[in-house]
This record gives sequence, structure tokens and C-alpha cells, in this order.
Amino acid sequence: MTDDLVHGHQEETFFNSYYKGYCYTPLYIFFGKHLLAAKLRASNLDTAAWGLEELQRVIKIIRSPWKKVKIIIRGDSAYSREEIMAWCEDETDIDYVFGLAENTRLLQLSQPIQYRPSQEYSQKIQPIVECFKSLFPGEAD
Repeated sequence: MTDDLVHGHQEETFFNSYYKGYCYTPLYIFFGKHLLAAKLRASNLDTAAWGLEELQRVIKIIRSPWKKVKIIIRGDSAYSREEIMAWCEDETDIDYVFGLAENTRLLQLSQPIQYRPSQEYSQKIQPIVECFKSLFPGEAD
């Protein structure tokens, strides 16, 4: 999702605190670099407004010539809504990947692996650090 700031007195414009301005919040559906749908929406609507309806419309058009094509839907956390995910799960040959906003449950579940990359890096860099310490004794750590 993105914003489309307005300049003047266009209809259906509202102040959006997330974007800190008066704007529209367009809904875009892409296939790679190709724009399949664009819907201009007022910025006072829910971020997922018309998301499911537009997905259904676009997928119906895609499935018209290609009945059994596998479709993977990717969206940011604004679209990780129960009704959208339930629809995707009910459909044949549709998978989805949505971001999830940070929340206490996700933070709790990710705790065991949260620091793994930095720990692995430290373990891999340690022999190099030790080598330099032996080559340059007395230098600052």
C-alpha cells in the first residue's frame, strides 16, 4: 500500500495519520512488474478495503483462459485479514504469503531464533579475530 498525496480540494480526501497528510490510498495488484489493477480509495477507509473483492475480480479474469494456473498472492500486513486468508485457503491452486505486524505473540514465538544470525556471525568471525589478536598483540579490542 502507498499514499497519493493531494494538493488542493479534491473530493474524498482525508488526513491520514500514518502518511501524515491528506491523501488517497490506492490499492494496486501486480503480476511481477505488470500492473493488473489499480483502485483509488479514500484514505479514511480500512487499509484492506476492497482488497478481497479486487483479488476475486482479477483472479476470475486470470482463470478465464487459464483454469488451473497456480496463483501465489503476496501482500503486506495490511492484507493479512481473516476473510482474505480464508478465501485463499478455500480456493484451488491459490497460496498466499502475507506479512504480519509485530505483536507480542509473534515476538514470543520468535524469541528462540531471534538472535541466531548474530550468534552464528560471531562464531564464524571469532577465529579471524583471534588471528588478528595474535598478529597484533596489545592492540585495542
